[in-house]
Amino acid sequence: MKCLYIYNPYSGKSKAEKKKEYIVSMLSQHFSQLEVVKTERPGHAKELAEASCGQYDYLVVAGGDGTLNEVVNGLAEKDNKPILGYIPLGTVNDFAHSVGIPRSIKGAIKTIISGTPIQHEIFKAGERYGVYVCAMGVGTSSSYTTKQKVKKKLGKSAYFLDGFFKLFNTKTIPLTIEFEGGKIQSSFGLMLAINSKYVASFKLNKNFRFNDGYVDFVIVEDKHKKVKFPALLTIARLLAFGIGGKHAKRTTRLRLKKFTMTLPKDAIVNLDGEGMKFKEGKFDFEVIQNGLQIIVKNKER
Repeated sequence: MKCLYIYNPYSGKSKAEKKKEYIVSMLSQHFSQLEVVKTERPGHAKELAEASCGQYDYLVVAGGDGTLNEVVNGLAEKDNKPILGYIPLGTVNDFAHSVGIPRSIKGAIKTIISGTPIQHEIFKAGERYGVYVCAMGVGTSSSYTTKQKVKKKLGKSAYFLDGFFKLFNTKTIPLTIEFEGGKIQSSFGLMLAINSKYVASFKLNKNFRFNDGYVDFVIVEDKHKKVKFPALLTIARLLAFGIGGKHAKRTTRLRLKKFTMTLPKDAIVNLDGEGMKFKEGKFDFEVIQNGLQIIVKNKER
């Protein structure tokens, strides 16, 4: 079995670099051929993942949610994709937490060696792909605006501090969401398209299903220019009790396979923890079932 091992040398306080010898030794005992490559620049993991299709049986990646997203974009809708193994080394690791991949190096490697591959859906937002969240509004910029050195020092607390300082100065976002059977047009304090159990370490969707063809779409309406206290309270309840809890009337929850969103051209969308803009001020969103195969613990699924 041929395996390509990709690692981000900067994720998780450089754990992949520090533990390189151990990780490579363990993987070498399991795979007959192992090639090791570290990422050298943004987008490198995507390039490596794309080139691995048809060349390797397995692709193991060590890094955070951003590195995983690059790999997903490299593999998305390609033929002869390798089976994916994931060693989560980022600050939060929401995806790994959701599918039951251990967040320790030892546990993740054990899962890769003895776990079971499952089919997991991905989604397409414009020309980019994601695997667990597409979001805008209160607190959603922290994952890509918090400085790397602060994340290394404070861990996920850095995100909460960043979000707190922005909390009372967040502008609402005028959006139009069109989907089969309906249309919503208003201003919102928060928009979430969730394909995960955890987002920003909060257990938002306890009933998450990893390949059912839908995302849970949640919006918190606020018609003021800036997000006001009632909407902030609703968002706090959402974080505390999840999307299945009781919230104010301004919250709307939908189960969608696809939708079209029109938004301000300067708006930034959080896609799997990375910020991106849509210059045309509009994008189509679609869930793609069986988008990748990933190894998880046998007992989790």
